Order: sequence, then structure tokens, then C-alpha cells
Amino acid sequence: MNKKSLSGKRILITRARDQSGDFATLLKKVGAEVIEFPTIEIVPPLHWGKVDRVIDHLKSYDWIIFTSANGVKFFWQRVKERGKSLRLPSSLKVCAIGPATASRLRKKRVSVHYIPKKFVAESILEGFEKTIVKGKRILLARARKARDVLPKGLKELGAEVEVVAVYRTLSLRGGSMCFLRLVLYVVFVVF
Repeated sequence: MNKKSLSGKRILITRARDQSGDFATLLKKVGAEVIEFPTIEIVPPLHWGKVDRVIDHLKSYDWIIFTSANGVKFFWQRVKERGKSLRLPSSLKVCAIGPATASRLRKKRVSVHYIPKKFVAESILEGFEKTIVKGKRILLARARKARDVLPKGLKELGAEVEVVAVYRTLSLRGGSMCFLRLVLYVVFVVF
């Protein structure tokens, strides 16, 4: 890729503000004009009760699956807020959906036992089909709203699955109004 291959191009980034910085920097380095226009915000759950309960009983699980770096961030944030230091039980295996999630776990000194080849729930299931999960207890730490492919698939493999919402994704600027403002912004400012 030529160093200024995006010179003269405008790139609109709609990720949450605290997650767009690295990408924006890379785009700017190759000559792009970057417009950051976050349409979502990643926030903690309204109530921590279920998260607190699973943190207190991690020894009862065989696997914990993190489906995003956000899940890792908020899970450990809650541990810290409770004044605890968390060292995962040695019997607990950890799955990260992709390299960014695995990297965040490793920064917490957590060994990652499985990362799927593709960074989607279906690929986690493909890997778990090769492992004996029948009768195993699996904790799924994820967003409040997410597809049910993973918990349903794990249950079909015979696992006992507990889903815990460790963060929420909020739309900024009122859903469809956000999209309308984005379109107007692009039409009047960018062009």
C-alpha cells in the first residue's frame, strides 16, 4: 500500500468514540481525512447483581467465553470496583472470540485456551464441537443484546450455559434521528 493511498479521501468512522482512535490514526497516516461520528456508546449494565454472582462463583464453571474486548474491559472493571483482585481459577478455560479480545485478556495475565479462526459465534461453535462440552458449565460474558447463536449452539452440544450481560450498547442521538443527522452531515459538510 502506497503511503498516501487514501490521500484526498474522507472516511467516516461511526464506532464508539473511545474505540475509534487507533483506526482513525492509521487512516490519517495513509492520507485520509477522518471524520469521527460515533453512533453508539458502550456502557456498563444497569445492575451488576448477576455479574457479581458469577464473579463470586467462577470456580463452578469449566469455560468462560468473552465475545468482545468490551466484555473483558467491563468484567474486570467490575472486579476492580468491588475491591477484589481476580485471578481466574486454574481449572477455568478461557475462550476469546478474536485477537483483540485475547490481547486484552493477556494484558490481565489470563491464558487464552481457544481463539476461533473466524471471529464469529459460529466459529466458536465449530471449535467447541471438537471438544467435549456435554455436561460442562460455560459462562458467556457479553453485551446485553446479542445474537442467541452461541448459547443455543452450546446448549445443543450438551453444555449448561449461563449468559451474563457485562455491558450495553446504546444508540446515540436517538436511533433514526442519528442516521438522519449523519446523512445530513455527510451531504452538507463532506461534499
